[in-house]
Amino acid sequence: MKGFGKLLKKDLESIKQVAIVQGVGILLWNLFFFTRVGKESPPWMVLPTLLPFVLVFFWHIMQTVQVYRHEWQLGGIYQTLTIPQPGWKIALAKLTAVMLGFVLNTILAAVGFLLTVWRAGFRELAFTYVNSLIQAITLAEFIKTTSVFALGYLMLGINIAVVIHASYNCMRLTSRFRFLLGISLFTVGWLQSLFASAGYHIFRWVPHFAIKVPFGDPLNIPQTVNVIFNSSIILGYILALALTFWLTGYLIENVLEV
Repeated sequence: MKGFGKLLKKDLESIKQVAIVQGVGILLWNLFFFTRVGKESPPWMVLPTLLPFVLVFFWHIMQTVQVYRHEWQLGGIYQTLTIPQPGWKIALAKLTAVMLGFVLNTILAAVGFLLTVWRAGFRELAFTYVNSLIQAITLAEFIKTTSVFALGYLMLGINIAVVIHASYNCMRLTSRFRFLLGISLFTVGWLQSLFASAGYHIFRWVPHFAIKVPFGDPLNIPQTVNVIFNSSIILGYILALALTFWLTGYLIENVLEV
């Protein structure tokens, strides 16, 4: 990965201001509500601390566009295209930069939400809800749902970045009609759905895989549950994501003109 560190550092510099403003905004927002809740606070008082999770995606889209837009505005893209680095490495550096901001600010939002819930004294309520949920469904389904939700949140962030990056580079193929970003975004998203559907059918022969999860019971007898995942859906999505990312690298290396 020679040269990747320099590319990543350059891309982090281009989005650091937005990322810092985003982080400070999340911190101040959560701090405001954290200092105003107490043991007698009604449940709705912690709901505003969920808003940063929504805004993280909005800011994520802004950063995803900014990481390319910044270079085009300052003319740095011409220098980037002339360096002896493959297109996929340039695209990967930009993807890594925006995902770092996305993950770090998501963690910041999650910590703020959990601390506010804890200060509000909702620990008993949370434990009661979780216990009821576990009793209502099997432990395997609970673990699977939780894992899929967390992984899906992360993969959605990656997917948004990959699709927007490919769309932005498609838009840059012409010097006019920049409003075509919306059309290119729709087209790339449509192509990705086709890739995912094709991948699903291609990999339908792959058996589902299971992860054994150990857990205890009231009698302290060691047991395990199998958490089963649909391999064809996962592989189809990965294939679509990889092809969309490849499109970005191909455009950077072979199509965009210096």
